[in-house]
Amino acid sequence: MVSAVAHPGLRVLLWAGALGLAACGEDRADAPVVAAPSATAPAPRSERAPPPQRPQSDLAAAKEAARALERGDAAAAARALGRLPASADFDRRLLGARLADLRGDAVGAVHELESLRAEFPAESRIFATAAELHAAAGRLESAEDEIRRGLAACGATPALTRARGVLAISRPGAASVGLDHLLAAREADPELWFCDVPLAEAHVLLGNAAMAAQEPLDALGHARAALVAVPDWEDARELEADAAASLGKFDVAIAGYEGLLADGRDVGSTLALLCQRGATAALVAGDRELAVTRYLRARELGLDDEDLGFGAEVLAEEAERLLEAGIAAYRDGAFTAARDDFAAALQHDPDSLEIRNHLGVSAFRLGDYAAAAQAWRELLDTAAERGIELPEPVHVNLARALVADGRSEAGLDVLHDYLAQHPDGPWVEATRAALAELEP
Repeated sequence: MVSAVAHPGLRVLLWAGALGLAACGEDRADAPVVAAPSATAPAPRSERAPPPQRPQSDLAAAKEAARALERGDAAAAARALGRLPASADFDRRLLGARLADLRGDAVGAVHELESLRAEFPAESRIFATAAELHAAAGRLESAEDEIRRGLAACGATPALTRARGVLAISRPGAASVGLDHLLAAREADPELWFCDVPLAEAHVLLGNAAMAAQEPLDALGHARAALVAVPDWEDARELEADAAASLGKFDVAIAGYEGLLADGRDVGSTLALLCQRGATAALVAGDRELAVTRYLRARELGLDDEDLGFGAEVLAEEAERLLEAGIAAYRDGAFTAARDDFAAALQHDPDSLEIRNHLGVSAFRLGDYAAAAQAWRELLDTAAERGIELPEPVHVNLARALVADGRSEAGLDVLHDYLAQHPDGPWVEATRAALAELEP
C-alpha cells in the first residue's frame, strides 16, 4: 500500500494518542490476527448478531477514487472524491482519510477516522482502514490492535479479512497467510476495494521466495497472478522475466526486460547478460540469426568482446560475411545493396576501418555525400586515436565528399590541415592535386 510519511515519529505519536492504539511492544509474527482465515477470531464476541455494515458505494466516482488511492495517485483521487454526491458522504470521508494519509497529513487522517468512528462505532471498514494505514507505515502492533477491536465489534467482515491479509504480508515470512486472507476477502466480496495491490504484493513476495528456493515455475505462476491483480506491476514483470529466464524461456524474459528498460527501470546490465545467455541458447538450438540479433543487443547494452566471449567471434564472422556480400554487390553495380550490407557489417564489427571505408565509397557512389563524409571522418578519427597509418589518402576522399555536399570550405580545410600537419607525409602530392582541382 502506498503512503506518504513526512514525519514518522510524529505520526506514531498522533495515531497512538488519538486512536488509543498500542504504540509499543514486540511485533508477533504468530499473532492470531494474521493466522489462516479458518482460525477462530482472536477477540471474544457477543452472542448477538453482528451489527449491520454500510454497503460499499457502487458509484463510479467512488470506485475511481479507490483505484487512484490504491495506485498512489492523490490528484486523481481528489478529483474523483469531488464528484461524489452528498448521499455518498460516508465513503467520501472514509476515502478522504486515506487521501489525507497519502498526502502525509496524519492529523487529518486521524480526525476523519475518529469522526466517523464516533458516528459508526461498529463499522468494520473504519477499523480496516486504520489498520491498513498503520501497516503501511510499519506500525504493525497498532494495526493488529485495530483488527482485534474490529473483530470484537463487527465479526469477520470482508474488509477486516482484507486488513488481516495486509498486516500479514507486512510481516516477514507471513506472505502465504496474507495471500489466503486476501483471497478469502475477495471471494466474500468480489467488488471489495483495496485488494488488488496487496494481492499483487503477496504474489510477488511468494514468487521471490520461490526463486530463492530455485522453484522458477512456481515463481512464474505467482508473477502472472500478480499481473492479473495489477496489470503492468513492475515488480511482477521483473519477477516474470527472471522466472522465465531460469526456465529457459528467453523470448519471454528478454521481452519483459526490454519493456522494463523502456519504462525507465534500471535493468540494462541485467538485460545485456540475459541477451548473451539467450543468444548462446539460440545458437545451440541452431537459430544463428536469432543468436546474432541477441549478441548485437548485448553489445549495444555495454558488453565488450571479452564479456561476449564466443559471441564476439560469431559477430566477427557475420561482419565478414556481410562485407563480402557488399563487395560482390558493389562490383555488380548494386550500390544500394552494397551500402546496406556494409552498414550491417559495421554494426557487427564497429571497429573495422575497412568496412567503414567501403561504406563511405558506396554512399559516395549513390550521391549521399553527407553519409560518405561522416563515414570517412569517423574512419580518420579512429585511425588517429589508434595511431594507424592508412594505406590510402582517405582525407582526400573526405574533402571531395564535403565539397560535393556543398561544404567547400570545410573540404579545403581538410586538405590544408593535412599539408600543415604532414609536410613530408606519403599523400602530399595527392593532397596538392586535390587542392588544385577543388579550389575555386
